Amino acid sequence: MPSSYPDHVIDRVREASDIVEVLSDYLRLKKRGRNYVCLCPFHHEKTPSFSVSQDKQIYHCFGCGKGGNVFSFLIEHEQMTFPEALVTLAKRANIALPEQKRGSGSDDRFERIYLANETAAQFFADSLHSGRNGEKVIEYLKAKRKLGDDIIAEFGIGYAPEGWDNLLAHARNKKITVEELFQAGLIVKRESGDGYYDRFRQRLTFPVFDFSRRVIGFGARALAAADSPKYLNTPETPLYNKSRVLYGLSHTRSEIRAGREVVIVEGYMDFLSLYQVGIHTAVAVSGTSFTKEHALLLHRFADAAILFFDGDAAGQSAAERCAERLFEVGIDVRVACPPPGEDPDSFVRDQGKEVVEQTLENASSYFRFVRETCDPPYSERSRSGQQSIIKSQLRLVSLAPDEVLRELLLKELSIVYDVSEAALRNSIEVESKPISAEIRPRYLAHPDRNQLERKILRLIVSHSELLDAAAANLDPALFSDTDFREIFNLAMLLREDGIPADFASLVGKLASDGSKSVLTSLIADEEEKGDWDKTFADYLASLKRASRDDRIRELTLRMIEASKRDDGSEADRILNEINKLRGEL
Repeated sequence: MPSSYPDHVIDRVREASDIVEVLSDYLRLKKRGRNYVCLCPFHHEKTPSFSVSQDKQIYHCFGCGKGGNVFSFLIEHEQMTFPEALVTLAKRANIALPEQKRGSGSDDRFERIYLANETAAQFFADSLHSGRNGEKVIEYLKAKRKLGDDIIAEFGIGYAPEGWDNLLAHARNKKITVEELFQAGLIVKRESGDGYYDRFRQRLTFPVFDFSRRVIGFGARALAAADSPKYLNTPETPLYNKSRVLYGLSHTRSEIRAGREVVIVEGYMDFLSLYQVGIHTAVAVSGTSFTKEHALLLHRFADAAILFFDGDAAGQSAAERCAERLFEVGIDVRVACPPPGEDPDSFVRDQGKEVVEQTLENASSYFRFVRETCDPPYSERSRSGQQSIIKSQLRLVSLAPDEVLRELLLKELSIVYDVSEAALRNSIEVESKPISAEIRPRYLAHPDRNQLERKILRLIVSHSELLDAAAANLDPALFSDTDFREIFNLAMLLREDGIPADFASLVGKLASDGSKSVLTSLIADEEEKGDWDKTFADYLASLKRASRDDRIRELTLRMIEASKRDDGSEADRILNEINKLRGEL
């Protein structure tokens, strides 16, 4: 959270600011059960779905998903900065704030990691403009990539100079510790175990921002042809989760939300070229696999997406992987391609905004794109080859989360491939029939696993005395839901730092809005009664069994596939792993 006030001051103000009393200054709250409700101030609705918990000191809207604590409300509803919200609440509670000491450091681990990243970003920016070889990199950006000074400055593009410890030495002078640099993913431990070295060396650096435009990580492009990999990203850190970050969304989400459509590109330069000419509705995948979490993140701002990737085979393959995740969450998918031999970056530079906007406007539906670009061409394929293409598209239709949407997609698919809707619908039904008895996995996906994860997380956060038992016995990997895992990991970090890991504290420190929404939604769940230690132990045992069963199911399906390929050694290896798991618990 962007404030240099110490944590104990922030906590004191929050604890003195009852959320029901504060929100009652802005909203007409009515008591319902143990919570208070009203019409949501963040979206239009006719039936109240905005709930405020006085016990937990948090709010959650079950309509739009907004959630947070008393600070979050003032920031969202009153458009305050965090320091403004802190001062407002301090005055309301008659708390005198100490004089703000900038640069004095903080015991907050997250603030120190933020500081490490911001220090690195400034170091890379300074190296670009004044360091050795910086002039050559500036020339590359301006002459070859046609980036202006304003874009370079706005996105903090920098240069990590050649050498093993440039950032390490600089950070020491800035009082950033080796441990903080390591936690930020900026340095790597030597294999010998003796010391560390800079992760990014002789690379162009692109800071990755959160929605508050604070630096949470970096992408870096190799400048020397021999350096591998070409792109290198910050590893997973307490601030940076690659499944939750899309480059540029920090700057474009407002315009994306306004038009409910997003342009997805692959690279940093693709995004920056679009942004520079005034197309401010794009995001970049930037060297990470596009996940369902990415798609869900985008779905908060957009209902439709245009995939704008390279027109070569690699670009088409990337589009296919991306489209699958988008279909899965119900986002409409279209595809636009630059001319052969071009990528979006070069296309924008060569043709300019108007031509690019027209290309995006003329984007094909995903089904038509596949038909028109498949190799060999659809019309030249055998009947079985054509059937294979159609079935691959039917699988995407089956992923759609809504029956009405599936019907609309079937209608479109019928038109594109000139096959009757009835035939397509029958084919989907055949494909979705249960696995035959002889190959049915003994262990099916555990239907209650998400609820188990939700219950155990709520129990831990509600009862701080369980934190030690959770730290000792609960492996974060047991949480298959990434939001639950992020919340649990944060609770453990706060526990280590001696900071309360209650609802209001956690929601104020979570990096992603999605996780905040999940956490605050727990206020609707029924309170556990009785022996909490025993309840925790029961939930944990059930969760371990569910995790084991899901893993066995996954391995069983892989074993079946290996058997179909006549890969006996792989099938045997998987069977041994399955038998080992069956012996657990």
